[in-house]
Amino acid sequence: MSVSVVPRQICLAAIVLLSVVPTAAAPLAIAYSVKVGIDQATLPSSDKTTDSGLEVEIIRAALASQDLHAEFKYLSNARIDKEFASQHVDIHTGAVPGKIEA
Repeated sequence: MSVSVVPRQICLAAIVLLSVVPTAAAPLAIAYSVKVGIDQATLPSSDKTTDSGLEVEIIRAALASQDLHAEFKYLSNARIDKEFASQHVDIHTGAVPGKIEA
Protein backbone atom coordinates (compact mmCIF):
# COMPACT_ATOMS: atom_id res chain seq x y z
CA MET A 1 0.00 0.00 0.00
CA SER A 2 1.49 3.33 -1.01
CA VAL A 3 1.76 6.20 1.44
CA SER A 4 -0.64 8.43 -0.51
CA VAL A 5 -3.44 5.85 -0.42
CA VAL A 6 -3.65 5.69 3.39
CA PRO A 7 -4.63 9.39 3.93
CA ARG A 8 -7.22 9.12 1.16
CA GLN A 9 -8.76 6.10 2.86
CA ILE A 10 -8.74 7.94 6.19
CA CYS A 11 -10.41 10.99 4.59
CA LEU A 12 -13.06 8.84 2.94
CA ALA A 13 -13.65 6.92 6.17
CA ALA A 14 -14.07 10.18 8.08
CA ILE A 15 -16.56 11.50 5.52
CA VAL A 16 -18.57 8.28 5.65
CA LEU A 17 -18.55 8.27 9.47
CA LEU A 18 -19.67 11.89 9.58
CA SER A 19 -22.51 11.05 7.24
CA VAL A 20 -23.99 8.49 9.62
CA VAL A 21 -23.70 10.53 12.83
CA PRO A 22 -27.15 11.87 13.67
CA THR A 23 -27.44 15.63 13.94
CA ALA A 24 -29.31 17.33 16.77
CA ALA A 25 -30.53 20.17 14.59
CA ALA A 26 -33.42 20.02 12.17
CA PRO A 27 -32.53 19.44 8.51
CA LEU A 28 -31.19 22.53 6.81
CA ALA A 29 -33.53 24.36 4.49
CA ILE A 30 -30.63 25.50 2.33
CA ALA A 31 -28.04 23.04 1.06
CA TYR A 32 -24.55 24.45 1.41
CA SER A 33 -21.92 23.79 -1.21
CA VAL A 34 -18.64 22.13 -0.27
CA LYS A 35 -15.74 22.40 -2.71
CA VAL A 36 -13.92 19.08 -3.02
CA GLY A 37 -10.47 19.01 -4.59
CA ILE A 38 -10.07 15.65 -6.30
CA ASP A 39 -7.19 14.25 -8.36
CA GLN A 40 -8.10 14.36 -12.03
CA ALA A 41 -5.99 11.29 -12.83
CA THR A 42 -7.54 8.65 -10.57
CA LEU A 43 -9.76 6.70 -12.95
CA PRO A 44 -12.05 4.90 -12.17
CA SER A 45 -12.30 6.56 -8.74
CA SER A 46 -13.05 9.88 -10.37
CA ASP A 47 -13.87 10.73 -13.96
CA LYS A 48 -13.86 14.42 -14.85
CA THR A 49 -15.75 13.89 -18.11
CA THR A 50 -18.77 12.28 -16.43
CA ASP A 51 -18.41 13.85 -12.96
CA SER A 52 -18.69 10.38 -11.45
CA GLY A 53 -16.69 7.45 -10.13
CA LEU A 54 -16.51 5.47 -6.91
CA GLU A 55 -14.72 8.14 -4.86
CA VAL A 56 -16.95 10.89 -6.27
CA GLU A 57 -20.16 8.98 -5.53
CA ILE A 58 -19.10 8.13 -1.95
CA ILE A 59 -18.23 11.74 -1.19
CA ARG A 60 -21.37 13.05 -2.91
CA ALA A 61 -23.62 10.65 -0.92
CA ALA A 62 -21.90 11.38 2.40
CA LEU A 63 -22.23 15.13 1.95
CA ALA A 64 -25.80 14.88 0.63
CA SER A 65 -26.83 12.99 3.77
CA GLN A 66 -25.84 16.13 5.68
CA ASP A 67 -27.73 18.44 3.28
CA LEU A 68 -24.50 19.55 1.65
CA HIS A 69 -23.86 19.84 -2.07
CA ALA A 70 -20.50 18.59 -3.37
CA GLU A 71 -18.82 20.77 -5.98
CA PHE A 72 -15.88 18.84 -7.42
CA LYS A 73 -12.75 20.55 -8.70
CA TYR A 74 -10.67 18.13 -10.77
CA LEU A 75 -7.03 19.20 -10.47
CA SER A 76 -3.55 17.73 -10.12
CA ASN A 77 -2.53 16.91 -6.54
CA ALA A 78 0.06 19.72 -6.61
CA ARG A 79 -2.63 22.21 -7.62
CA ILE A 80 -5.06 20.86 -5.01
CA ASP A 81 -2.35 21.43 -2.36
CA LYS A 82 -2.20 25.11 -3.37
CA GLU A 83 -5.99 25.48 -3.59
CA PHE A 84 -6.45 23.83 -0.17
CA ALA A 85 -3.74 25.98 1.45
CA SER A 86 -5.39 29.12 0.07
CA GLN A 87 -8.83 27.84 1.17
CA HIS A 88 -10.29 27.61 -2.35
CA VAL A 89 -11.26 23.98 -1.72
CA ASP A 90 -12.74 22.68 1.52
CA ILE A 91 -11.77 18.99 1.18
CA HIS A 92 -8.53 17.60 -0.24
CA THR A 93 -8.96 13.90 -1.04
CA GLY A 94 -5.26 13.27 -1.59
CA ALA A 95 -3.85 15.19 1.38
CA VAL A 96 -0.75 13.87 3.10
CA PRO A 97 -0.56 14.93 6.77
CA GLY A 98 2.17 17.50 7.39
CA LYS A 99 2.77 18.14 3.69
CA ILE A 100 0.49 21.11 3.08
CA GLU A 101 1.68 24.45 4.44
CA ALA A 102 -0.84 27.23 4.98
